[in-house]
This record gives sequence, C-alpha cells and structure tokens, in this order.
Amino acid sequence: FVLPYLTAPFDNDTYIMRYPGKTRIEKGEKVIFNPRKAAAPSLSRVTYEFSLSCSWIEATVARVSFIDKQDGYVYYEVEGNNNGTPYRCFINGDDDEHIARISTDRRERLFQSVEKDCSQEHLLYLTSNMDATTFVDLIVAKATESCSYNALSWLQHKCGVDVLRMKDASGNNLLHQIASSPHAIRFIKEAGIVSCSEDARDPDSKLDIMSSLSNQVNNDNETWLHILVRRRDVKSLDVALSPHEGLAWELSRDFTFDEENLASLKNTIRNLNDCIM
Repeated sequence: FVLPYLTAPFDNDTYIMRYPGKTRIEKGEKVIFNPRKAAAPSLSRVTYEFSLSCSWIEATVARVSFIDKQDGYVYYEVEGNNNGTPYRCFINGDDDEHIARISTDRRERLFQSVEKDCSQEHLLYLTSNMDATTFVDLIVAKATESCSYNALSWLQHKCGVDVLRMKDASGNNLLHQIASSPHAIRFIKEAGIVSCSEDARDPDSKLDIMSSLSNQVNNDNETWLHILVRRRDVKSLDVALSPHEGLAWELSRDFTFDEENLASLKNTIRNLNDCIM
C-alpha cells in the first residue's frame, strides 16, 4: 500500500527538514564531540558514564549525511575508543555545539557558533578562558549579520554590550538591521519562541526588543516592519504578525498601530506594486 501523500503536523526538524547537503566535516577527519549531545546508534552500547560525560571526546568521523531507520537523518557517525571500549555515536547536529575539528582554535569556533546561532551556554563555554573583549566589535558584527538571537542576548547580558542601543550611520537600530538581513526570519522565530517559553521570565535570556525598539524609526522614517515590507520578506512578516507565533503578541502590545503608522505601511506596500505583499 502506497500513501498518496504525507503530512507534517508541525513545521520543525522533528517532522520535516530541508536536506542539508554538504556537511562541515568530511569522513576520516579527527574531531571532538559533545557526548551530552550524541546518541548511541541502534544495536550499539555506550556506557552510562560515557553518555553523561562533561568533557569533549576525541573521535574520527566514520560516516556523514545518512538516513538511519530508527534515528532518522544523521549528520555524522563517529567512532573511537573510550578506556579500551570501542564505540560509535550519532551526531544529530552540524554545528560547533555538537562537533568540531580538533585543529580548530576556540576563536574560530566562537565565530562559527555565532553564525550557527548556538546556545548562550556554549558561547560561555568557548569564552571561559578567552578575553573576547579584544575583538567584541567583530562578534557584534557577526551576530547581527547572522541574525543570531542567542549571540546578541549573550552580548547584551553577559558581555556588557548594549546591543539594544546601537545604531548605524543611517539610524538603523538592531531591529532595523535584523529586518534588512536575508536571515531575519531566524531571529524573529527565536524571539517568538523565547517570548512564549519559561526562559522569557529569565532576564538573562531575553532581549527586550519590542518595548525598546519596535516603534523607533530610522533616518528614512521607517520602522523595522517597513523594511520587511520593502524587502518583500513575506515569510518573516508572516512569523512576526501571525497570532500563532509568540512575537506577534508582544508586537500587538508594544507596537503603535495607529492611523499614521498603518497609513505609512499601506503606502509602502502600495508603492511595491506587488500583489503578494
């Protein structure tokens, strides 16, 4: 019996994902991996102590980018020897928080982690024995370019960098700069998730972007929503305005949807002459 079609009830990687294509690391390379984020492959045994290890473990990449019947899509299978016991593990994420080349230094790993929007916990780990203040401007630029919510929140709360006050020469605040990026949807989605989660109660995990920045205009008298419209970024607008996303509820509370703002947004849409917008 062949099903005519399948449905994904939720739009996340548990149910459906784009085929990632080429992986960062190739078969045969020496790596270190985080055992707390590794999985034992089917029909394999990994000791309980090993799976709870807090130390990164050296291994060799045995396979890349394959489908396992039980575990689904797997980025890497790594193999090695733990106290005389051979093991194999699956790595289900292709970022520095899961796996890294042995030869990569921590500064390079930090920038890769910012680009991939790794967690604040991982960024703290990478900078625990590093003076990141000497190149913090480069980190801010990479975090903004990559639309990394976690990195920008880490900079705000852990590094003493007030990203909520920064503006460029055109008067663009953080939200303007995010809206100008092709990666805007990544930041907006993560902001919505944090807004609806228990982390929203933690002042060190949330960026107070809506009440602080949502109504500000740049030198062209545009809000960040104007920029999303002008860029025809329908997907980011949908996430920002949809009642099914957490950010929309903050936006409805903090953004001033008065006649002047609505007329200005309508005018921007009209000038695009785009039926979809």
